[in-house]
Amino acid sequence: MGDIGTHFDISKKVRALLEAARPGEQYIFIEIGNWLTDFSQFKDPTAYTEAKSTIWQRAREQKGALRVPWIADLVIDLDGYLDRLFGRPEGPARGGVISVYMRELIFALTLEIYRRPPFSVDPDELQRVYDAHFSQYFPHEHLDFPPGEGGSLRGDASTSPRAKHTCGAAPSPGTRQILKYLDDEIEYVANLLSLVEKRWVQTAPSPAVSSERHELLARYGHASHAVEDFFFHSNVMEMGWNKLGFAPPTDRPPPDEVGPPPADPRQDDFGPVRLERLYRRRQRSPVFDGIDLSTTTSSPAAQVFTGFFGHNDVNHTLIDAIDNLQRAVDEAFAAHPEGAAGQDVAVTVVQNAIGKVFDPDPTHQADNLKQHRQDLDDGRAYAELGAMLASGQLHQKSYDALVRAYDLDRDLGHEFSVGGNHWGVFGMLQLVCAAARTGEDQSRTVSRQLDVQHVTSDARSHIPGEAGTIGAAAEDVGSHSLMAKDSVREPPLRHPAVSVATRVAVYIAEQMVSRIQASSGGSPANGLDWLHLLQHFLAHPDEAEGADATHPWWLAPAQEPNATDSGPTFHVPRFVDQAELSRRAGEPTKQQLEALYTSLEIGSEKAWRGLVDRQFILDSGIWGAILNGLEGAIAMPFLLPANHRSTGDIFAAIGLGLVVGGALGFAGVALLTWLGTLLGSGTGAVVAMLIALAGTLVATPFTSKAVAAAVFPAP
Repeated sequence: MGDIGTHFDISKKVRALLEAARPGEQYIFIEIGNWLTDFSQFKDPTAYTEAKSTIWQRAREQKGALRVPWIADLVIDLDGYLDRLFGRPEGPARGGVISVYMRELIFALTLEIYRRPPFSVDPDELQRVYDAHFSQYFPHEHLDFPPGEGGSLRGDASTSPRAKHTCGAAPSPGTRQILKYLDDEIEYVANLLSLVEKRWVQTAPSPAVSSERHELLARYGHASHAVEDFFFHSNVMEMGWNKLGFAPPTDRPPPDEVGPPPADPRQDDFGPVRLERLYRRRQRSPVFDGIDLSTTTSSPAAQVFTGFFGHNDVNHTLIDAIDNLQRAVDEAFAAHPEGAAGQDVAVTVVQNAIGKVFDPDPTHQADNLKQHRQDLDDGRAYAELGAMLASGQLHQKSYDALVRAYDLDRDLGHEFSVGGNHWGVFGMLQLVCAAARTGEDQSRTVSRQLDVQHVTSDARSHIPGEAGTIGAAAEDVGSHSLMAKDSVREPPLRHPAVSVATRVAVYIAEQMVSRIQASSGGSPANGLDWLHLLQHFLAHPDEAEGADATHPWWLAPAQEPNATDSGPTFHVPRFVDQAELSRRAGEPTKQQLEALYTSLEIGSEKAWRGLVDRQFILDSGIWGAILNGLEGAIAMPFLLPANHRSTGDIFAAIGLGLVVGGALGFAGVALLTWLGTLLGSGTGAVVAMLIALAGTLVATPFTSKAVAAAVFPAP
């Protein structure tokens, strides 16, 4: 998730054009749709299912010698906590408590921003649109690279079979130099624009259809957001820059956006060494060793693609998303001081809910969690909300949503106590954010080391072997963290990308205006071919049309930010008949793309349950071996006949009892626990394990006696 303000600024230009052509509608719903596209990422059941395995493994790595997950299952039900927090694929639990918590929090924040001047959106209508369009993260809604099955960072990397685009002529020979998944997602966005034209442009506004029109405007904002993300999340700007022979870019974020300066002045986070390295690595294509990124090689990028999402990228996005909650408040009110009365309220909403999850000090984290739990349990947090409601600062709907969020956090903390800590939602956010911050710090340290090495090395030493991963996760070839340019902290080529994305979004709005004009006298005979339009702009630089090969359409906006609102695009519109427009407006590919991503949940959940079951079976078997082995070692010396009571025989009996009891305990407990897991219930596995443990502890003395009689016969 990039800076909310980037998309917001583009949205303002789009809204101004449409309002001039068709005044009287609430175009702020375009921005609300744009806003929800970003914040719906807080519900990502597929990523959350993966997170359960990651957190579980980290718990084992930290306490592996004690086999704590076994105890966790028996005492605190750690896997049950993770299932409740992050959800399971089936039924209403998808996305888990954390998704519902963030949904309620973001609703309150959204309402407190948009119900006030200058937006003045009706709270009931805002809630209706919010409920309809706060969905979940899908890769196609951001033109992102979908992950593969089995934990692979990257899915299908096949090339698009679609013919190359040429305006005003038949398609040229060959296929588009873009990956298939991306072309499929572009078709989804084109269909969404067809829906807007069919049901918003070609339908006259009236009070009877105003609610539907608000939703259509929200979906327009959703489509525009996706188009902009093509330039923010892909390698197209870098490939175009390189194609025209330009020097590596040197654009940098403002000094106040990159944090405190490094101790060593040579370690400038965005100095020329870093900028060139990022620029060149964005022009590489990842090579994989199995499901992991290669540590030795990558390849030159021949196709346009967007970044994949690995664990490091999810961490990067989570930090950006939570950071953005407060930044979104500041940006929303900065340009509209008349609504500033709500700014303090919105800031308070964010601060009270998750304001201290980023504190890196472990002691502070413990204190913050303790205070947070106390505020929930003693009612102080609820009292603050009540005071804001009574004073008129907080709307009733916002209050209700926040109470529901607080209840979820409080109740989850009471249901599961982990290591004496009632984590709830807030505690897990602390842990995840701390791990994400640690990962970012490690990545930043490696990047700075590479920068310093270049000072005394040859001119190309800052491209270390062109390996896919070089130890700095933010520079992994093909990753979203490397490719993203929708934040001021993500140079180089951010400014050209924003300018080009703005030009395309504005052009789409201009074409929508032309369709409004075409519909002014009644239903037109045809509709715009939005797929043709998007293929013109969302393409490989080799296929970009323009005045000539050295002056493609994107060059002027990339070099001259003031040209983003006008200037030639060299696009020649094409049209489709009403039947085809209606077919596309039905969004025929949407369900397929959603199913493609949600199907990964099933595989991830199966892998998660398999991981927990295997480790629980192993842990149970190990503890069965330990307890029964000790019992056998203690029992067998007492079972020796009188002629085998020498010191040597006693020590031999202790060792034999340890082996016999351990073998019986491991085999018996592991086998019955495995049978318990087949019931598909954690309770079944625990009950089976306890029965097996009790049974083997009873059986071990008898087995030891039989073995002792055979090995140490009586005279």
